[in-house]
Amino acid sequence: MVDQRSLFSTGPDDEPASPRRTPLNKAAKTSPFDRAFKQAMQRLNRRAMSAWQLATKLGELKHDEAIVAQVIERLKRIGALDDEKLARGLIEEVTRKGPAGAALLRKKLARFGFEESLVDRVVNDAASAASPVDEARALVAKKLPSLMRFPAATRLRRLASLLARRGMDEETIESVLSEMET
Repeated sequence: MVDQRSLFSTGPDDEPASPRRTPLNKAAKTSPFDRAFKQAMQRLNRRAMSAWQLATKLGELKHDEAIVAQVIERLKRIGALDDEKLARGLIEEVTRKGPAGAALLRKKLARFGFEESLVDRVVNDAASAASPVDEARALVAKKLPSLMRFPAATRLRRLASLLARRGMDEETIESVLSEMET
């Protein structure tokens, strides 16, 4: 009869093998790409990021530039990282709050580090969807009733300021406010 303990023993000097890996062993067995990819996915699961933002974040975590480039490329291939989709979503969010001119849209997109060609294309698409003058008129019409208690000069100044904050260009602001005066 065979002793069952002898079948499963690992030897007098060896400790029994643990079915779990220790964190140290697990980290030693994962590649730098896998660690960077996992950290990238964790960040993308929390919030949407542009490729530039993610590359910057991974660089801050001391990942090699070549590994970061591979991770970014892989994320783009699998569809987890899409700068154009993110840029269009940001523009939609900004315009949902009210009319927005090209200057405001560019300012919002600049924070994400998108390529200039992408910014131009997305902003031009958004600008062609609606006339900036019509958007400015709608914003003035909405805001004007609450400003009627002020003198005309104060109303004009506040409306001009509002339109400028919403990214309207000077020509549009002058056009809309001159219509209001007449």
